[in-house]
Formats: sequence, structure tokens, C-alpha cells
Amino acid sequence: MGYLLGYFLKRLPREGFKSLSVPVLALALVILINIMGGVKAQMEAEYADVQDNHRIYFEVSDGDGTMSDGLAIGEILLQRFIDSEAMWSLSGFIGDLFLKTSVDIIGVYAQSSDSSVDTEHSDSNTYSNAQVLAQMENARKEVIGTLTGVSSVAMIDSLMHDGGQEIMFFDGYDGSLFGSGAMSLASDEGVMGNRLAVVSENYLNYVQDGILRIAVTSGDDLRRSVVDVDLIVVGTIANEGAGIVYSDFQTVRDLGAKSAGNMPPASHISGTLADNGDLDAFKEEAMRSFSRVGVFLNPQHFAMTIYDADYYDKTEVLRQTLFFMDFATPFVYFITISIGFIASFLLTRRRKSEFANMRSVGVGKSKIFCGALFEQTVLCASGVALGCFLFRLAWGEVFLLESALFLWCYLLGAVISAANAASTDVLRLLREKTTE
Repeated sequence: MGYLLGYFLKRLPREGFKSLSVPVLALALVILINIMGGVKAQMEAEYADVQDNHRIYFEVSDGDGTMSDGLAIGEILLQRFIDSEAMWSLSGFIGDLFLKTSVDIIGVYAQSSDSSVDTEHSDSNTYSNAQVLAQMENARKEVIGTLTGVSSVAMIDSLMHDGGQEIMFFDGYDGSLFGSGAMSLASDEGVMGNRLAVVSENYLNYVQDGILRIAVTSGDDLRRSVVDVDLIVVGTIANEGAGIVYSDFQTVRDLGAKSAGNMPPASHISGTLADNGDLDAFKEEAMRSFSRVGVFLNPQHFAMTIYDADYYDKTEVLRQTLFFMDFATPFVYFITISIGFIASFLLTRRRKSEFANMRSVGVGKSKIFCGALFEQTVLCASGVALGCFLFRLAWGEVFLLESALFLWCYLLGAVISAANAASTDVLRLLREKTTE
């Protein structure tokens, strides 16, 4: 080792600026390789972020895609979204699920008596429960409002902007309560347990102790019956004249089932995927139950639209760029081997006489080889170290593995050149000089 170091220190002053070309070249190349590593790491992080956080929405609509609300989606199709055991189930692919259904409000009860109030369709102020039922059956079966069930806080937020509505929650409540399922409390005999609800402002006159009692019905005229329910009012809808009440999706389904004997259909289904990596599998499974927009299988068939164009646009650009970088990286290191050979060859080709003299005085090939390789190692390693240091100061994290691989490839090329220098033929060199 002492021989190699001494030999290098003697050689360095003689070469001067020629020797400095190696560390300068190594410095520039190692900075370039670290920049490539940083760009690739950033793109990989962006790709992972898109995969994990980009929300892919889907929406069920009628066959031509013109209507996604006010549908009548039956129980069989609905179960494929909410029941993992259902045939052709989609529930395992779904992250957020936005469901909507509704029943009709045909009466509002005054809490101060055993009577009911229908402010829209009567000349008097109060009715008994029997009179509310008679009004539905014998008058015109008039509806004074709608009890709408939704499944998530995200859908409550979107409803704030529907038709100019603005939902204001009371202190201590927020939209997340609507995604937690029905909440039952003690109530009068014959009345379904208290449920959370947001109501139109025109219903506030009939709220007592935070409770609004309404009569609802669902189904066709021949089979439906009136169901009374107490609602815990947790917010209001600022929209003049609207007869709207929002509650939990399952709550409204239970009321519809009690009134009509079967679950009311869903009027809206949409949602997001839980894992974007399952997009293709989700599409394949969804095709079993839904057509593409514009493809009519029968008048009762529903279509599904998956809004994945933006996701594909983002991921495709990143995927192609990463593929190119993965494809180009081996060539970069192959070129590094070539650079190592050329740089080392240029520094040793004029030293053939020196190597011949060393061989003539008994210096072995191995020492010449090691000396030439040690020289290249020190020069290149110093350039790599300085390049990593400057990159750290300017850009941050250094890619040590890539930097070490660059040094290894450079030295691999230098090994070929050093082996060529060590194999100098003394007799051939003497004959060439004699000829000259």
C-alpha cells in the first residue's frame, strides 16, 4: 500500500492538469446521476400519491346517462354495493359510498296535543292520526314533503348546494352523524324510535324539545300505510318553502319497509374506489350488472360511469417517464464503464516507455496494474466524494447507492485500461523505437 501511495504522489505533480480532468469529470457525472435519481424518486412519489390519494368516482345513471338522481334502483342491485356476500358484489372495491332514498311526508304532528298538522293542504290547523290517514286515502293522497335518507357526510356536503339549499347544523352536531347508521332512542308506543334529522325551516314551528314527529308513507297506493316517526332535529335547511327532511339512509329504508312491506328503491348511487389499483377489476365486475352509457339492454337497465380519465392521464405520463428512466439507467452505467476506460487509457497511453522501464528493472505486471488502477481510484473517488458533498449542499439527499455504482462502473473501465498498461511488451516497444 505504501508503494502504491508513494508512486501516486510522485506521479501527480508530473501529470498536473491532466490528472485533474478525472475528478472533474467524475464530479460532473455523479451530480448528473444524483439529479436523475432525485427526479426518479420524485416521480415515484407522485405516482404513489396518485395511486393512493386520487379519488376515482363512479356513478349509476339511466341508460343514456342523462339522469343520476331520482332513479328507482332495486334491492338486488343495491345489495351488490353494500353486501359483500351478494352475487357479483362490488362492496369490496368501494371506499366512500353515496346512497340516497326517500319516502313521502303526508303529515306533521303538533307536539302539544294528540293531533297532527298539515299546513299545506287543510283549512283547519290540527288533525288526529286517523284523519291524517283518511286524508291520504280519501282526499288526493297529497304529499307535503319528502324525507330523504343519505349515507355519508360527503353527500350531506354536496346537498348543501342543491337547489340553493344551505344546511346549518346545531352546536354539537355535524354531517358525520348521517354516515353512522340510524340512532334509536326511547319514544312513545307505536312510534318508531327517535332518529337524527335536518329539516326545512318551515317545519321548525312543530318542533318541541328538539323532536319533530311526522307521518310518512312509501310504496304504491294499494299497499302503503302511514308510519309515525320522531326525529331529533340537529340542523335546518335554509330554503324557503321547501318541505324537505334529511336523515340517515338506513333510517329511511326502515321507514319505507314498514310502510310498504319492502325496502324503497335507491334514488341515487355513487361512490369512490378504495384502491385505485383495483380499477380494472372493478370495471370487469361492474360490467356484470351495469352497461356503459348509451348501450341500452332494456328499458329498466342502468348504466355506470367511471370518471377515470384524469387518473389515467396523470398515471400514464408518470408511468412512461419512469419506464424511460428505468430503461435508460443501464445505458448510463454502460457509458460510465466506457468513460472509465477512455479516461484511464488517455492518461496511460503516453507512459508506455515508463512501464517498459519498470518492467526492465524487475517490477512485476501486478504492481504496474495496481499502480495504474490505484491512481484512477483515488482521482475518481475524490471527484465522486466532492460531487456528493456539493449535491448535498445544493439539493439535499444524496443517492449513495447510485453514486457508489457509478464509481464501480468507472473503475471497471479503468481496470481494462490498467490491465492493458501492465501488459506492455518491452521487446516490442524497443523494436518500435529502433524502427523509428
